[in-house]
Amino acid sequence: VRAVIGKDSAFLLDAHKPSIKVLAEELSEIFTYKMKEALENSTGQNLTLDTQYNVRATYMTEPFELVFIEEILRDACDTFNRRIRLYEPIVDSLLDR
Repeated sequence: VRAVIGKDSAFLLDAHKPSIKVLAEELSEIFTYKMKEALENSTGQNLTLDTQYNVRATYMTEPFELVFIEEILRDACDTFNRRIRLYEPIVDSLLDR
């Protein structure tokens, strides 16, 4: 996964690939959940207005960049764990010979 990550936004490169599209959808769901959670648990201190007077909630304890990187690493680990589960029986059977 290649991405350019800023303080409040990120750009996924190679977005035409199906795997990146799936990752983008998962990231969208995660950030929607985190924003909803931040708004529900808000005391008002974490709410700000942007230049167009839209209410924004900062992620209460987790900066955007860290959440984004954490999710990309989680996705990479999941991918390699699936590969290990797929190849492990094949390798084990070859080693038993």
